Amino acid sequence: MKYYSVQHIADLYDVSNETVRRWIRDKKLIAESKRGRTGIRVSNESLIEYNNKYAKDSDKKDSVEKSAMMALLAAGGVIAAGPLGLLGGALAAMGLSELKKKMKDSKLKNIEKKLMLEKKKLRLLELIVSIEHQIDDLRTKSEEINSEIKNLEELGKDL
Repeated sequence: MKYYSVQHIADLYDVSNETVRRWIRDKKLIAESKRGRTGIRVSNESLIEYNNKYAKDSDKKDSVEKSAMMALLAAGGVIAAGPLGLLGGALAAMGLSELKKKMKDSKLKNIEKKLMLEKKKLRLLELIVSIEHQIDDLRTKSEEINSEIKNLEELGKDL
């Protein structure tokens, strides 16, 4: 059976260690207390039960993070079926902090791509405005030339 420390759970849920200890005191999270270096530990089953019972949608930053967290739990052997079970081993090996960093990097890259696209869109709009001004200038010149042609035709009639 896989166990998690208070610190690990705090990292998973992005809360303080004290918040996790309060969940344990309030019996929302079942923990075992071991003597020695292991201290308080929470089983996979208890963490999954907490997640299903108490974790609110607002606590889950986005579906990707929740899926990743459940995949990490799956690596402990509780969730064996489905795509999360298959991803669990790889995600557990990657480590939570690296996963969070990759997710942040991915979000930043998406924001940068959107910004780049918006800049390109703005440049194209500026080009369109410039071309429209040129068209207006050409129309004005065309009208002036047509006016001169009419004047010349009238002068030619008088000759």
